[in-house]
Amino acid sequence: MLGLSLQQIIPTVVLILFLMWMLNLLLYRPMLKNMDQRKDIIDGDVRNAEEANRKLKQLQEEYEQALLEARKDAKAAYNKAHEEALGREKEILDQAQQKADKFMAKAMTDLEKDIDTAKEDLRSLAESLSRDISAKILGRSFS
Repeated sequence: MLGLSLQQIIPTVVLILFLMWMLNLLLYRPMLKNMDQRKDIIDGDVRNAEEANRKLKQLQEEYEQALLEARKDAKAAYNKAHEEALGREKEILDQAQQKADKFMAKAMTDLEKDIDTAKEDLRSLAESLSRDISAKILGRSFS
């Protein structure tokens, strides 16, 4: 065979088993424990990241909802202000129209009075001129 005897194999097997036990005790167990700790840390960090991501999405949804609500409120406030402005504009135009109508009515009344006064003055002047002309033509005065 190989030329190995049982006396050589048994101490070699015992030595290999002892070395495996020592390696397991000094190297593999601490290394596995360290790897488990790292895995736990990484798993915890992943859970924390997922929770932070979930919270971020929730905050983003709340922000978008608040932004949508603010836009609705702003649109409603704009529409209300616009309607009030239109109402105020109508009031101002109505008042201006009423003032213009009053002014035109007063101007027409004043114009009619001025026309009547001018007619009366012209009538008086025409009568006076007629008397003067008649007096000059006829040679006598009319009173």
